Amino acid sequence: MYEEAKPAQPIPAPRSSNHPPTSMESNSILSFIFGIASLFILGIPFGLAAIILGALGLSKIAKDESKRGAALAVIGMIVGTVSVILVLIVLSSI
Repeated sequence: MYEEAKPAQPIPAPRSSNHPPTSMESNSILSFIFGIASLFILGIPFGLAAIILGALGLSKIAKDESKRGAALAVIGMIVGTVSVILVLIVLSSI
């Protein structure tokens, strides 16, 4: 009449990959933040900080393959550069 209860199957453990855990490079994040902030406040200091931190972040990412954030570093450097150039253009026209 009733079937015998079967024991529950164990849940298989997740497969581990050969890749080490990755982490985001903090200088890349800061470069991105300073780059965006340089468009709104303190254009030259924040823009220069974005450029320098982006270069440092890219250098660390190139040395350590487990680090991520190259795109953020590049975007921060580009936006920081544009911000510095825009501020210089505005200041030269005054």
